[in-house]
Amino acid sequence: MNPFYKAYCRVFQFCFHLALPLMPYREPKIYGSITDIVRLLNDMKISSVMLITDPGLRKCGSTAALE
Repeated sequence: MNPFYKAYCRVFQFCFHLALPLMPYREPKIYGSITDIVRLLNDMKISSVMLITDPGLRKCGSTAALE
């Protein structure tokens, strides 16, 4: 690896590490079930979403409320 590029990466990482505590973060909201997500989408007036899942979850009906 180019030593100048490696030094640049290390300086960038160090600066980002110093700036990290100053960055604004929101407190995450934890939802208990899929129906809470459906309610949230309705409240925000979101009519379409991209749902990525696997065939097993779809087969057992876990995503039916979102579909």
